[in-house]
Amino acid sequence: MYFSEQDIDFNLLDGKQFEELCYDLLSKMGYHSITWKQGGSDNGRDIECYYTMNNPMLGCLVDKWFVECKNHTSAINVDDLNSKLAWASAEKPNHLLIIVSSYISKSTYEWLAKMNTSIVYRIHVIEGKRLKELLLPYDDIVSKYFLDMTAKVLINIKQDWIYSGIIPSTSSLSTIYDAINEKRIHLDTSDYVCLWTFYLFAEIEIVRFSALHKKTIIFEDYFNILKNNTNSNSVLEGQEIVEVNQLGMGMITSYKMYNNCYKSEVVIKNGLEKVNGLYSFVYNENGEGIEVLIKREPVISYIIAYYEKDSINIANDHFNILVKIYDN
Repeated sequence: MYFSEQDIDFNLLDGKQFEELCYDLLSKMGYHSITWKQGGSDNGRDIECYYTMNNPMLGCLVDKWFVECKNHTSAINVDDLNSKLAWASAEKPNHLLIIVSSYISKSTYEWLAKMNTSIVYRIHVIEGKRLKELLLPYDDIVSKYFLDMTAKVLINIKQDWIYSGIIPSTSSLSTIYDAINEKRIHLDTSDYVCLWTFYLFAEIEIVRFSALHKKTIIFEDYFNILKNNTNSNSVLEGQEIVEVNQLGMGMITSYKMYNNCYKSEVVIKNGLEKVNGLYSFVYNENGEGIEVLIKREPVISYIIAYYEKDSINIANDHFNILVKIYDN
């Protein structure tokens, strides 16, 4: 899953949540000894923290920072900040950082620029646009404060498979399927590969679920996405598969075109370790096919091979390789 600036909506947060968001970001960016001044008088700052810099000549230099957090929908004006500068002038930190979800008015910018030339501490401003840019590298923070609940379901089912080998429930896949169609979540290639594979391994249950709830859940459209993200000429090439479990073949009854399938749980030797994975090969009678392997690693890795023609014979050859390993 990937995030964009459109996924970050500060309007979803109240003042306390916005302060907590800033606290988490400061922690990620290397600030320490962070104190969140919750409740009562904050003496001119919402957060107090320190930042240590290593100077090759002078050693460690520790600066004291006051942080003021403003979650506004309109421009921040002089009146919003006047008392904060007064407190900073009285208590003398090294820096006053003003983090706002909106923007600073032009007149306030000019006022802050003049103040910066006449005070002993430095004033810094992070506006909403820049704040979003700073947040995007930290998926966990974006997920915590802004993620649609369905997107959290997707994260959870991937984690369940990574750490427990659990194939997601049909209800979870149905929820994610609806959110994708409604464009409520954005997926990266890893997400598409996982959903494609999970669907194949839960296909019988999904067909029953779809019939019971009178709805269609089909991930066949992801074929072209996987095709366009091919990263191998052959999934089995270069992979030392040492175990094959639950080897199966059959028809994907809900797919219209790519409905022939081989699938298996496999164990791959990875250096001195063994990694569990899910293997699948889906193809049609015209010879076009997709072969996929996903591995249960802390960050799911995947191999995709696309075959424009002759996939029937390739699928049979690869299936026979897996059968030999399975029989042994």
